Order: sequence, then C-alpha cells, then structure tokens
Amino acid sequence: MADLGKLKEKISENRCSITELAMKIGIGRSTLYRKLNGGSNFTVKEVNSIVDALQLSKDESSDIFFRAKWRRFELLTEDKEEIEQLESLCRTKGLSRQDLARILFSLRVRPEFQKSDFGI
Repeated sequence: MADLGKLKEKISENRCSITELAMKIGIGRSTLYRKLNGGSNFTVKEVNSIVDALQLSKDESSDIFFRAKWRRFELLTEDKEEIEQLESLCRTKGLSRQDLARILFSLRVRPEFQKSDFGI
C-alpha cells in the first residue's frame, strides 16, 4: 500500500489539483479520491503515470509506493519458490528487502531499466 500522506504532500507541493492529476493519469476524479483515501490500490500503470505527472525521483517514488513494512514480497508474487529466490538474492547480494523492493519497483515501473543495471 502506498504512503498516501506523502503522496498527498507531493500533489500539494506540485500545486496540482485532484482533477488535474486524475486527467493526467487517465482515471476519474472520484476514482483518484477513493484511492487517495485508501479505498483501493493503485495499479502499476497508475503509479507510473503519477511518477511522471508529479516528476517524482526514484527515491521519492520508492518512499511513497514501497513502505518499510514490505512483507514477504507480497506486491510481487505469491509463488513460494519465487519468494525463496528473491530472499536468496537478498542474502547473496547483501541487499535489504527494501533495497530489493526499490530495484524491482524500478524494473516494473521503468521498463528501460534492466536487472544488470543493479548488478543482479
């Protein structure tokens, strides 16, 4: 789940109205309000559009969309084998789960990044 407080701060800092942001990311105003109030989650496409619309840095987008309480890679997979592979990757590369979350977030939201860009 996104850090909605931080996201709302960034919207305000960018002097962007909810109506403007909704139009920029291609969803209805009421849908955006619902998502900003925790009624439903943002899709990867919506996250990508928000990152672009608000011109968020990688760190800002990671802080907003991947919180420290990231549990068992639940946003990426339900597959136990894949979870074990990801946890093994963390151990062998000396990465925290949060570091890996940021890398995988970048790979999913910004397709121009490759795993090799991060040494994995």
